[in-house]
Amino acid sequence: MIPTTTEILISGRGLVSNNELYFSYVSFWSDDTTWGGEFAPMAGESIYIPSGLNLLVDIDTSPIMNAIICEGSLLFVPNADANH
Repeated sequence: MIPTTTEILISGRGLVSNNELYFSYVSFWSDDTTWGGEFAPMAGESIYIPSGLNLLVDIDTSPIMNAIICEGSLLFVPNADANH
């Protein structure tokens, strides 16, 4: 095994680890690959978010789901747009 390090630099903000910034790998709700190459869930369906998956809800409105079983994380990030 070769020891490695990872540094994440955000332009204009500096290194993530040195500036109390938060970084996370996420999957986007709107990305078909999140759903195995299929389309996003439709109204009345149930979804499962397994442990280790960070799902960013990057859509303005979602269908009304039957159930959401979440062992990972659902992220809702506020947007500067008041209508978002």
